[in-house]
Amino acid sequence: MKDLEWSDIYGEGEIVAECDCCGNTERTEFTENYPDYKSFQNELKEKGWMACKIHGEWHDFCSEYCRNKYIKENV
Repeated sequence: MKDLEWSDIYGEGEIVAECDCCGNTERTEFTENYPDYKSFQNELKEKGWMACKIHGEWHDFCSEYCRNKYIKENV
């Protein structure tokens, strides 16, 4: 899952990705009121993260192991 965390400064904050299996997180900062999800998703892929649609909802996983474990336990 990805969430936005806004800072006290207008238009700045972080995009936070959390693994839907183990809770591991990755963060990236943004400014000028523009969270760039596409670039962040590419950064996550380079680190081995993956997004997967399960029962019509998108989920984020930090590894193939976590994705497979989540599917086995929840599908």
